[in-house]
Amino acid sequence: LQMTHTATCKECSDKYEAQKAASKFCGSKCRKTFNNRRALRGAQIYDMMMGLRFDRKGAADAGLDYTAVCALVKKFADQDGKKKTYTAPGDFMNEHGAMINAQIGRV
Repeated sequence: LQMTHTATCKECSDKYEAQKAASKFCGSKCRKTFNNRRALRGAQIYDMMMGLRFDRKGAADAGLDYTAVCALVKKFADQDGKKKTYTAPGDFMNEHGAMINAQIGRV
């Protein structure tokens, strides 16, 4: 006998009966929409940060600075409204911190 619980979809905010405790989405459409948006936004932030780090003159000539990155992130937050679409910093580091620290030599 499988227990269900009422959960709220991270994409559409609808309530649904979740089969698993870690369930975040009411269905595959919402999961794909959410993950595709995160991937696109991540790619944009990645390109901006790589340009700032490795092509400083090109970034400066294009008017790209940390303020522009923050403005884009603010736009994302405004688009999301009240939905929290990011992982809390502590949860992120609990999940990825060891790998990140190893990659940057902070072991």
